[in-house]
Amino acid sequence: MRIARVPIIVALELLGGAWAIVGGIATWSLRPAGNGWPCALLIGGGLLSVCAGYLLGRGRAQGVRLSFVVQGIQLVQLVVPKFAFVMVLGPSVVVGLVGNQLGFRAAIEEQALLRFGFDGVPLRIEANLLAIACLLALRGIPHSPAPTIVAVDVEVSAV
Repeated sequence: MRIARVPIIVALELLGGAWAIVGGIATWSLRPAGNGWPCALLIGGGLLSVCAGYLLGRGRAQGVRLSFVVQGIQLVQLVVPKFAFVMVLGPSVVVGLVGNQLGFRAAIEEQALLRFGFDGVPLRIEANLLAIACLLALRGIPHSPAPTIVAVDVEVSAV
């Protein structure tokens, strides 16, 4: 099924995914011994983003579904005592609370963090406004194949 193209989201996902892949590969050698999973998570997220952007650009329904996943994982950045989750793949416009200050930033960055038992860091609750805008734009695009209607000709003869 062909769907309407969304060129800005396609560009964001392709370029952001490529940026995340390059960042993950570049930081692989800087990781502590035995702790390569954040780099692998970043590279995996980048590959997912590139696939989503490519399929969305080709007008495929799978691209819409993957784009929902890519934008969804970038929606919230949360660091609280005992738990941290941050995933950013490329361009972001973020607003939220860091410590006791309200903050805003626009950047091209790659971050991957998933940790349990995380102490000694300031509270961080942020929302990615660019991901929210992309999700709202994707909402109106059909992402499941249209039902196929098959016409059947039947001949009935009187006996």
